[in-house]
Amino acid sequence: MPNCFASGQREFDNAASGTQGTRFEMKNVPPDNSDRLEFFWRWPEDAGRIAPVPGGARLTVLAGEKFLASLAGGGRPVASQFSSLHRCEAVALTVPEVGGLSEVALELQLCAQSHAGRILALPPAERVEISAVIPPVPGAHGICANLVGAAVQARAAWGALESKYDALLAANLNESGPDDRRVVFTRARQWLRRGSEVSEVAGAAVEEFAVLSHRELEWRFAVPGARWSVRLTLGEGNDVCLTWHSWQAPDDDWEFIVRPDLENRSFHGITQAFRGPEHEFPAAVKVRDPGAFSFAMGGGWRLDMESAAKFTHEPKWTYMVALPFEAERGLEPMTDVFSPGAFRWIPNGESLQISAAVRLLAEPSCAARVVGIGNVTRANVKVPVALQSALDLFLARRDHGLTVIAGFPWFLDWGRDSLIFARGLAATGREEEALAIVKRFAVFESGGSIPNLIRGNDVSNHETSDAPLWLLLALRDITRLRPSALNETAGGRTLKAVAEAIVRAHVSRTEHGVRLDEESGLLWSPAHYTWMDTDRPAGSPREGYPIEIQAMWVAALEFAHTLDASAGWAALAEKARASAARLYWREADGFMADCLHAPAGVRAEEAVADDHLRPNQLFAITLGLFSEGEKCRRILTACQSLLIPGALRSLAARTVQHPLPVEWNGRSLHDPHAPYHGQYAGPEEISRKPAYHNGTAWTWLYPVYCEALSCVYPAARADAQAMMGASAWLMRTGCPGQLAEIADGDAPHALRGCGAQAWGASEWVRVWAGLRP
Repeated sequence: MPNCFASGQREFDNAASGTQGTRFEMKNVPPDNSDRLEFFWRWPEDAGRIAPVPGGARLTVLAGEKFLASLAGGGRPVASQFSSLHRCEAVALTVPEVGGLSEVALELQLCAQSHAGRILALPPAERVEISAVIPPVPGAHGICANLVGAAVQARAAWGALESKYDALLAANLNESGPDDRRVVFTRARQWLRRGSEVSEVAGAAVEEFAVLSHRELEWRFAVPGARWSVRLTLGEGNDVCLTWHSWQAPDDDWEFIVRPDLENRSFHGITQAFRGPEHEFPAAVKVRDPGAFSFAMGGGWRLDMESAAKFTHEPKWTYMVALPFEAERGLEPMTDVFSPGAFRWIPNGESLQISAAVRLLAEPSCAARVVGIGNVTRANVKVPVALQSALDLFLARRDHGLTVIAGFPWFLDWGRDSLIFARGLAATGREEEALAIVKRFAVFESGGSIPNLIRGNDVSNHETSDAPLWLLLALRDITRLRPSALNETAGGRTLKAVAEAIVRAHVSRTEHGVRLDEESGLLWSPAHYTWMDTDRPAGSPREGYPIEIQAMWVAALEFAHTLDASAGWAALAEKARASAARLYWREADGFMADCLHAPAGVRAEEAVADDHLRPNQLFAITLGLFSEGEKCRRILTACQSLLIPGALRSLAARTVQHPLPVEWNGRSLHDPHAPYHGQYAGPEEISRKPAYHNGTAWTWLYPVYCEALSCVYPAARADAQAMMGASAWLMRTGCPGQLAEIADGDAPHALRGCGAQAWGASEWVRVWAGLRP
């Protein structure tokens, strides 16, 4: 691929005013031999985002008239320049080289007014670290999980509940594989008594909170005269242990009092005491001895809690506990929790444990044997180390194989997420686990389709056009490391036979409607079958020929050619590649259409290309669908407006000519000519779904931009590595050591969705593995 990028003198046309309406087009750009991407910041289009830029890179600031632009870091100017007198104005600045992630203020004097932008200057990647320790601020939490599908989500502020998914033990009662978990041990609250004075010790007393591993959390407390820690350890089953350890012990007049709060519900629900639990829960408690009780859950299951501390049976309800996370999303805003009593002990400098385990009634009552898993640290770690370790959180056993929990706290195993995750495992040398995941899903292949979602034992949802293609690409990656993997069997067939069956079915038409347009060689997909899959309402309708499906299809055909060179797959791949180059490129915009929109049966040639600037076109670069050098460079430049630190907006903040209405119950939910939504908040159907893929920023896509950057500018690998380091900016809050699912497209880019998302971490480590020297 040629290594030239058009920089030099540029002329920009300000097509409209307003943040969403501003569009700039490059015209009459002479070639340049630059081997480094030039970054752009456009006023006012980019005023709503924090723009990540490698230190030392050139940043061109654009506006519609003469202005002064300056960069200031640490309260002092670092670069400034007046624009020229040309009609369309541009200023070139150099982003300062920094030693750590540093936010730099971009200041504009325009029309006698001051305006501000925010630039995140990125240091060399090897300088970026994250900490496992965070303060107990709102939103900060830790997540633990194990191979049987049990999980913990606990707030840094001890005893706080912010979501119905918060639980010190959410058990998986399906022994064959992950299923909707059951919230049983919701939280623990603690008090200190000295004489007749009793005071609760909650979040305000937490000095620091740490996620030590994917199975251990720790809180450190301090009150006048006493300091101690509580470590939570998730065991190998549906069991958890809390360990209190004092290193500045209270005197003998002090007593610890700890109340466990229980529920017995699906993690998607809430507890309403008046609907029966008010009488059922107290009756389900059985005190077994001075330090233990059982709580009958029904269905043959019970919770056992045990300790060397004395347990006092004192049933008590706490009603209407606020759940601000659900309230903000328009869901049930509160739950009720039940405490069967309290554990009490005099601290004497020794550790004390409270264990909890969910068991079948037939199993004997005995203390949960939970021990620390080792290899824990409170020290700062490099981002690659943290995210490679993060992968362990998402692995779970299903039947006799391995699967992937797509995200915590609420997702289960999704086809596309699991197979994208498998690529990350393979890239880090864990091809054995990657192969197990591919085999788990290959078992279910039928008519070219695999499950979109596995929920418990239900595999009926096959509404996906990309999951079978991701399976082929994951298998391709694995076989590059281990060619013999093709001979492994899944459901009585070799993986080679499964791969060939998927390709043949796509040529003839899959069982679930994905079909080949023979004239163009491109694949047609139903509306909500891609990763942009919101439905009812369809927040991002993409019925037709989505661009990333074509990129995966061509890569899959090339892989199929290596399996059978006589089947004609290489010729079909070239036909599809030529069709994509002809039908998707938008010369006036400098990027590729996201989708050729068409109902079933309409040829790609007759489909309507949209002008929505989305990140899916980056797969056309990284998977080799599109390789024309100058156009690839223009795609990277256009997609800069999607970049925020560590995530990529799913849609640019610009007006469009091709409307894609989003409606619900006869009500229009947005302006179809200005579809960008900068915040992911509010009720699902009318607010969150229209935003989910229309501006919300996704962490799993961010590494793909960095990968595309290294493909187009091979000599700028250091810039791509520095860009990867921006993910640490999102990891400063939320769940330490993990990448959240999404963030708001608008600054300050609040974290949203799942606190820990599998493909966010796996894509990061996959791309990083390819960028290493």
